[in-house]
Amino acid sequence: MLRENGPTASKTDGFTTTATQIGATLEGLVVALRRVKEDNRIPIVVICKGNVVGVISSGTYLDWKEREWKTRRGEPPAYVNLWKEISDLFSWRTTKVSAREPCPEDENVINRLSAERKKGKTA
Repeated sequence: MLRENGPTASKTDGFTTTATQIGATLEGLVVALRRVKEDNRIPIVVICKGNVVGVISSGTYLDWKEREWKTRRGEPPAYVNLWKEISDLFSWRTTKVSAREPCPEDENVINRLSAERKKGKTA
């Protein structure tokens, strides 16, 4: 089960900021999905660490949607608004959704995509 508590702290320029890792991952996913052109339905693989992979891989977010955004206990899942938007973006912008933990080869893919982005190519 995803929880909104359990923040992680990081220091940037001498200041400590607190962010919840799951929330940050979901917000990043929303931003990335919004960048996919609506008429360019593509398969999407979400690569991240933690519970987000399990929720996407198992389709739990679809179960929440079927239960009107409630868990089996009848409570809304943590970050329900982000999950609603992700679900909508998946349905409009993808042909297939999967998720997995990162592996060492992902660094090469990230570098290649970053170079392509600098050249103006987008999904």
